[in-house]
Amino acid sequence: ANNSQYKIFESKVGYFSPEQEKEIWGKALEIVPSQFDVDFLFSEYNEVIVQQDVKTLEDYLTASRVGRTTRIGRKDKTEIWKIVEEFNRQKAGNYSKLELCNLLAKHFKAQKVKPFAHIICDEVQDFTNPELALLRSLVAEKENDMFLVGDPFQNIYRRSVNFAKSGINVRGKRSKKLKINYRTTEEIKRLAMQAVSTVPVEDFEGNEENLKGYLSLMHGDKPSYEVFVTPEQEDHFLIEKLNALLNAGNIQPNEICVSTRTNDQLDEVKKLLNKSNIKYLDLGNSKEGDTALRVSTFHNLKGHEFKIVFAKGVSDATVPFKHHNYANLLDKERENYEQQERSLYYVVFSRAIQSVVITGIGEKSKWFAL
Repeated sequence: ANNSQYKIFESKVGYFSPEQEKEIWGKALEIVPSQFDVDFLFSEYNEVIVQQDVKTLEDYLTASRVGRTTRIGRKDKTEIWKIVEEFNRQKAGNYSKLELCNLLAKHFKAQKVKPFAHIICDEVQDFTNPELALLRSLVAEKENDMFLVGDPFQNIYRRSVNFAKSGINVRGKRSKKLKINYRTTEEIKRLAMQAVSTVPVEDFEGNEENLKGYLSLMHGDKPSYEVFVTPEQEDHFLIEKLNALLNAGNIQPNEICVSTRTNDQLDEVKKLLNKSNIKYLDLGNSKEGDTALRVSTFHNLKGHEFKIVFAKGVSDATVPFKHHNYANLLDKERENYEQQERSLYYVVFSRAIQSVVITGIGEKSKWFAL
């Protein structure tokens, strides 16, 4: 702000959302037609050009594209850069969040006096490298300057997080792997680990993470997995289980969550609970505090924990979830997508403290051998 001790921008800065950014790419393509579509240009720009703060065609020609599924050559990059130049004209001085992170990081990096003495940050696996670079720029490098915590296996957005590329030095004894699980039982931990056992995951230093040595201090019931012939049978089982838990009185309703992979599936769960006179709150749009049962999509479960988690609609036919373009994915794209889905199930199962109940219709998913 102009009236603060840190004068960053001379005029008001415009911010555009990812949806608005795609509209701008569409306008750029109207002027510079190309074989590359809006979705590809959006991801290429954000995952390569903005991530590495590329400013010229020369830099783009040598920029790393590790992790990108579509191979392109020098001629393709030259074509893409022409569209990038038109995109920059179309956005007329406005910025995306990651572009602002790059601008702010440059500004604070140049300042002798930093805004903060220390920074504590959780869930760093969800950060991009520009966001981490911004964190680094906000505090002077010294002993105990930054305390960063994250779980590479919870990287459900498949972001390539690298501390070194963000200017964060964790070499030597500055990093530590936490291997003791204080929240879930050993049985639940094994299920969660099974979901990602085949997923190659990088730690935050560019090395491959592994599952060796992780353990839980508690033991409990083995997670259950029940499949049915019809949706009605699955619904009947769920309501019977919920009523038994609610009537027992030893677990509060808000300590139970029923979750599904999609919003449409969750809408069906809500209709079922309404019909059964079971009060609920949706984690996606409700405030905490009420004692009602919780319902949630898998993605919205992130950051929460419950004594009992139900994962409904999980079967061989539905795992992984097959979106509208799933059949058209290239082999590498499909591999990346399925790794992302496995990380999502890892998150879902690890939300439970005491018990996980999985249900589905048809055959059990081969991902979970229970």
